[in-house]
Amino acid sequence: MKSFLQAVLIFLSFSAYAVEVDPCHMEVSPNEDNFIIGYGSLMQKESREITHPNARDVYPVEVSGFKRVWGIQGKNYKTTFLTLIEDENASLNAVYYPAADYDILEADEREMGYCRVLVSKNNMEPLGLKDMPDGTYWIYVKEDNRVFIASKEYPIVQSYVDIFLNGCIEIGKTYRLPNFLERCITESYGWPTDNDSWVNDRHFPRRPFRTTNAFYIDEMLSKYFPNYHQHPID
Repeated sequence: MKSFLQAVLIFLSFSAYAVEVDPCHMEVSPNEDNFIIGYGSLMQKESREITHPNARDVYPVEVSGFKRVWGIQGKNYKTTFLTLIEDENASLNAVYYPAADYDILEADEREMGYCRVLVSKNNMEPLGLKDMPDGTYWIYVKEDNRVFIASKEYPIVQSYVDIFLNGCIEIGKTYRLPNFLERCITESYGWPTDNDSWVNDRHFPRRPFRTTNAFYIDEMLSKYFPNYHQHPID
């Protein structure tokens, strides 16, 4: 009888552990070198340092096996954001930077609605640098491959686009990668084709020079989207 009770207790303890484990946020070892791969707002210095003040230095990288898409909806704010889905035929430009275990837990809070997954070094190629350090690389992806298309109810907003593309401009200038910004645009999918699904919510829409690189971003985006300047102002 005693051995039976012990077996039950062991089973219950393992069951409780299984329930507590979050498959979207694997355990991070503090004894290993960990890195976060950023492909959207985390590429911009100011945005990144809100969560990680010490993440001043980032390094450009090409990541294969994932596709960057406008495809995840915000919960509190009706907005469509960038995310990744798995696609063995796709690749994207991004950055990586070292992060302590507690930094990654803070990033988990920031990237609510995303899953943090491991990326093999076989799926990464440094851009502008010779090699990459050994360690564990993490990236945030959509929990499933179901993509939400931007809509009038959940549009993409220019303020977020500006953060994303300003990060691309920063990286391109720092590492002398002249096509880095262009790759950010062309290697992102799901850009809206109708005006109502893309809203200009800049704080000073009549004076866009108040937004960093606003004219440059407008010029680049208008090359790819003829109706870009027709988006409604929010």
